[in-house]
Amino acid sequence: MIRYRSDIDGLRALSIAPVLLFHAGYSFVSGGFVGVDTFFVISGYLITSMISREIAEGQFSFGRFYMRRARRLLPALICVYAAVLAFSWLYDTQYNFQSAVQQVFASIFYASNIYYLVHIDYFAGDSFDFILLHTWSLSIEEQFYLIFPAAIWLAYKISQGQARSLLVLATLASLAFSAYLSLSTSNGGEYYHSFSRFWELGIGGCAALFQVRITKGVTPIRLASVLVILAAPFLIQPHFPFPFPAAVPSVLATVLLIVTRDDGTDLVTRGLSWPVLVYVGKISYSLYIWHWVVFVAARKMGYFDGYTIPLVILLTVVISVLSYHLVEQPLRYSQPGLRSHKAMLSYFAAAMSLFIALPLGQAWTAEHSASLDYTTSYEKIMAFDRVGFRESGELDLAYRGGDCFLEPNTPQTFAEDCYTLSDDRPNIALIGDSNAAHLSAGVRFSFPDAHVLQLSGSNCIITAPGVLTRDMDGCREENRLFFENILPSNEIDLYIFSARWSRSVLRNGGFEQLLMSLEERGLADKTIIVGRQVYFSQAVANQAVYNLRTMSPDAWEPEELNRALNDVISPAEELHTGEDVYAMDETIARLALKHGIVYVSALKLQRHPDGIEFVSPEGELLYWDAGHLTTAGARRRVSQIISQKNVSEVLGRADVGKVRY
Repeated sequence: MIRYRSDIDGLRALSIAPVLLFHAGYSFVSGGFVGVDTFFVISGYLITSMISREIAEGQFSFGRFYMRRARRLLPALICVYAAVLAFSWLYDTQYNFQSAVQQVFASIFYASNIYYLVHIDYFAGDSFDFILLHTWSLSIEEQFYLIFPAAIWLAYKISQGQARSLLVLATLASLAFSAYLSLSTSNGGEYYHSFSRFWELGIGGCAALFQVRITKGVTPIRLASVLVILAAPFLIQPHFPFPFPAAVPSVLATVLLIVTRDDGTDLVTRGLSWPVLVYVGKISYSLYIWHWVVFVAARKMGYFDGYTIPLVILLTVVISVLSYHLVEQPLRYSQPGLRSHKAMLSYFAAAMSLFIALPLGQAWTAEHSASLDYTTSYEKIMAFDRVGFRESGELDLAYRGGDCFLEPNTPQTFAEDCYTLSDDRPNIALIGDSNAAHLSAGVRFSFPDAHVLQLSGSNCIITAPGVLTRDMDGCREENRLFFENILPSNEIDLYIFSARWSRSVLRNGGFEQLLMSLEERGLADKTIIVGRQVYFSQAVANQAVYNLRTMSPDAWEPEELNRALNDVISPAEELHTGEDVYAMDETIARLALKHGIVYVSALKLQRHPDGIEFVSPEGELLYWDAGHLTTAGARRRVSQIISQKNVSEVLGRADVGKVRY
């Protein structure tokens, strides 16, 4: 039996607090997510200590090990699943209920991180649309423990040295893989990838397997370690490469805090053993699995702002305390009959079967009745209750998805029509990332006589030749076709560049090199640069559906809906990217002016007396996710762009045929 250490529970408390504050939206803990990495290290250390000791004593049993894990994790988690499905059924959109069903299914089989690795991309919108997003970390832990015990057990059959060597090599390989993904431009895959996280569990495991213990300089080392763990959530920014190297200091500090100890009388141990901290550490699992569900539900219902967030956090604590005492502990330590393998397996199997069978049947029914047929603006918006913009096929039509707009899950080659010039029609080149693609429907509508060439890829920003902003074959192809086929041509009548311009492309000079290339080729006077827009705290279509439910189908007003959306949706750009988009907007405008190129501020076009224009005067929804335009939004945005005086002057010089405003 492993000796209980109250200081580790205190450490859990220090780790769960920044996670909750970060997810609550408090910007002062910009790196609060690093608390999860501390949990990984603790888990790796404790589980490896238990496994290695039982193997050494000849008492290890795979069945007993996995039943302990099940009793530890599943009782409270099953309650979370039930709450998620109940809330989503009663309140959320049908489309999001189907998503919740899929997320429960993925979580049951500990594949949540794989689900989010596939589903969360440039168009994920708001992370609050994924009500079980936080279970990604549980899945990574359980995947590790699915492989690890068997591997260590087999290695121990040879020798303890072989077991140690195996764990060290696996940890180093995972660390190298994490560094490769984190430092590449692949945009976020490293965060949810199992093997890019295993090294954190592995480091804790190595400390246990090697029985590392430091007994000299205990207080200074432990004090420095605690300071690192406390400071990291405030110093790490969301745009830092993560988990490598940004998580490394916290991971190492956690290991040092665990292995550096004396008889428990040092200052840090006494501080971490403070009863309040210890209790928070004991309920940290319940806090973790409940907090995100409560936060998502509160946000969807419009009770997640500066005034209500403290109350939502308090509600989370109350639910977690009840979960810990009424569910988690009783089923973990109750009378022998209830704790028997047969009883527990029967309970878990019945619950899981219910969660899998009933919701999947409803989801199948909803999916096969999904449609975006409508006759009024009200019905058009409410159609998002049943099916998403992408899933309806509208994204492919509006963005030319899979042909002229490439994503990781689409073919990585452009259709020939996207880059081939027309001999008998004006040619307009629309170039950039998804912020270019979401203008496509509007450009094609406003210039009916023109042939619109389009090269766009998710997060593929055209800057200097050969410089990629995403490690994707489609980005390489976009870059090559633009600089080799389109830019050298003299047959392009109008260039439109639009992207989610980043601080990095300004800092490395790539953006200005693009402007210089255009100026040197004499293309400045027929080029328009569209600036990046602000993104939002949550998906617009979902919130529009929630609000329209409370309005009369016959008497609702676009202005009323727009005010309601501005009450619950706020700009989220700086928190999520660490970039001041307004300062960036001014910088890009100055650079464009310097090279004689017309610049249009998308930020200014988004503005409305209510804050942001989410709904057009005609009642059309302008955005579908947390920042990308609908077909109607594209038409309105392009109409706004071409109505600008400086753009009208460019169009007056360009031979683009008929222009529709």
